[in-house]
Amino acid sequence: MAVKDKGGAEFTWTDITVTFTDAQGVPRHARQAGPGSTRVGDRLRITYDPENPGHIRWDSSHDPRMYSLILGVATLVAGTGLGIATLILALVKAFRVHRSTVKKLATT
Repeated sequence: MAVKDKGGAEFTWTDITVTFTDAQGVPRHARQAGPGSTRVGDRLRITYDPENPGHIRWDSSHDPRMYSLILGVATLVAGTGLGIATLILALVKAFRVHRSTVKKLATT
């Protein structure tokens, strides 16, 4: 299904429900909604805990939380790098101003 965000950008939203039989022969259902391009008939990989078959995990390639995690880490790294670069530039500028002030005082 095509969905538009607040800015008007369009993206695909997928609502997936699968049914499978666990190792004990009990039918199980799993549902996941999020951005993606999965279509009816596609093969999906899911993992479940045999001790707790209701706890189902989707393959990370189909887990939209993984995209959020990657984006968050990338933002953190970029923000930290930008902050460090700004700090270094400010220190270099302060050192140059200090050095030129000391030279002026020494010559007067």
